[in-house]
Amino acid sequence: MNNIWIGDEPTHCDICEKPLGRLFIDGKTIANNWAIMCPFCHDMYGVRLGIGLGQLYIKLDDGSWVEQGARKPTE
Repeated sequence: MNNIWIGDEPTHCDICEKPLGRLFIDGKTIANNWAIMCPFCHDMYGVRLGIGLGQLYIKLDDGSWVEQGARKPTE
C-alpha cells in the first residue's frame, strides 16, 4: 500500500519556488538538508530516492498526494 502525504499540501518547490506540477520529491539535498523539490531541482540538487534519502509523490485526481517509491514516471 502506498503512503499518503498527510502534512500541509505542498504547493511550491523549496529550491526554485515554482509551483509544483503533479510530482514532487520530499528528499535530501546535496547540501545535506531536506526539501520539497520539483523533479528538475531534484535532478540538480537532490540525492537518490529511497529510505532515508527521498520519496517521490504524485498528485491524484482527487487532490491527494501518494508516494510512488523510487522510480520517477514521466510528467
